[in-house]
Amino acid sequence: MIQRSGILAGGNFIIDQVKIIDRWPEQDSLAHIIEHTRNNGGGPYNVLKDLSRMDVGYPLGAVALLGKDDAGEYIRDDLEKHCIDTRHVQFTEDAATSITDVMTVQEGGRRTFFHHKGSNSLLNKHHFNFSNTSYSIFYLGYLMLLDQLDAIKASRISGFAEVLKTAKESGLITIADAVSVDNELFKALCKSCMPFLDYLVLNEFEAEQITGIPLTAEETPPVVSLREAANTLLSWGETKAVYIHFPKGAYALNRENSEYLQPAVNMPAERIVGAVGAGDAFCAGLLHGIHEGMELDKQLRMACLTAASSLLAATASDGVLPLSESQGLAEAHGFVVI
Repeated sequence: MIQRSGILAGGNFIIDQVKIIDRWPEQDSLAHIIEHTRNNGGGPYNVLKDLSRMDVGYPLGAVALLGKDDAGEYIRDDLEKHCIDTRHVQFTEDAATSITDVMTVQEGGRRTFFHHKGSNSLLNKHHFNFSNTSYSIFYLGYLMLLDQLDAIKASRISGFAEVLKTAKESGLITIADAVSVDNELFKALCKSCMPFLDYLVLNEFEAEQITGIPLTAEETPPVVSLREAANTLLSWGETKAVYIHFPKGAYALNRENSEYLQPAVNMPAERIVGAVGAGDAFCAGLLHGIHEGMELDKQLRMACLTAASSLLAATASDGVLPLSESQGLAEAHGFVVI
């Protein structure tokens, strides 16, 4: 028996070029860039750095396809700096490393993304090797942002599903999340993955796009709608639990019909620097809760605390606090009323 511990994360590894702007301009008009930084982007990259900053104490590993360029070297070096295993990080000369321009409005932290897929578009199932791995959890993201893995074959199975199937057969717990896009293939891709997913994480927009159940008409989705969407997703496979997060909190439903609604931390506006990576920070906290065998309510609380701490910086991970400090956010600010 392999003694398993730690989290392996694969998929989108991106350089985020984060620009703080004074306002969102009308087309053909001007906005001023107040600050410009280069940092990590993409679900797996963000999640791994978040977990490292949380000081979780177990192994972390990356599966990535990067361009042979300065940006690719930056990502590899940054992962190693944060004690993240890079043995499964590969390089290609056929495309540049993926980048995203993240335009963040100074007041309120709202952001807009301009993305170049680059080398991520070439990532396929052959870049994943789970033989003899000792990790306990495999995280894969993002659905709808990895061309080779998003493709659904004549057999109605996607590249994503093939990777998740192999990971699950290799003894790993599988978890995935998606990117917010309006695409008619979203539902089919998600359905192809569900038989091989232990856990699925979505925001309210993504859950609405996939299930067709309205979740974005109100600031906080009604619990009855969240429950209906989660039950729909659970009906498509053997998934243990579905998590749906939104700006004011998060909802979870598991296969035993246990559910929990967790409000977000009531962060003061003056403490919010940027919202980039908040969803990934939520996922990092959730992954830690699952890894440590927490109950559903404690998983969601940990996820919301981690998401709140990410708001303390303009970049995706620089605000994330060690586990020993994140509880202080709830003590200082409490939770919103939903």
